[in-house]
Amino acid sequence: MIVNLENVNQKLAIIISLIIWISAFIVATIIMIAMDVDFEEWGTDSPDYWEFELYMNSIFIVFAIAILSIYFRRSGIDPSEWKSESITAGLIIMVIQFILDTIVLVLLMGSGPEYYLGFVTITYLTIPGWMLLVGWYWRVYTTPSLEPK
Repeated sequence: MIVNLENVNQKLAIIISLIIWISAFIVATIIMIAMDVDFEEWGTDSPDYWEFELYMNSIFIVFAIAILSIYFRRSGIDPSEWKSESITAGLIIMVIQFILDTIVLVLLMGSGPEYYLGFVTITYLTIPGWMLLVGWYWRVYTTPSLEPK
């Protein structure tokens, strides 16, 4: 499984990444407002932090998987290359998520690296895995010649 960026729809991966990040940011903001979060005291020591993480991570995973399925419906890549496509596109999406969070959460909003690491790192590290699962479904189950054995 050699990763070849020519075999990945990079433009679509970037667009999907932006949609995932913007949507997650909006949903997180809505959840924090609904929970009446005190932004001055927000962090892993906050009593609402882990409840927020439960909501946000669950929503983010379901939403991201739904969005990633759009990638596979529109990617137009050879179905036999679903593994390398999944992992490479997942890595592109993950890196863009990290970059946007660094710019917005750490630099612009001044949340600090501790908040950033506790808030997003573990979830985002799993994106290539979700992409692999979605790719497996869309390529194996929607392409009769690649049915699982």
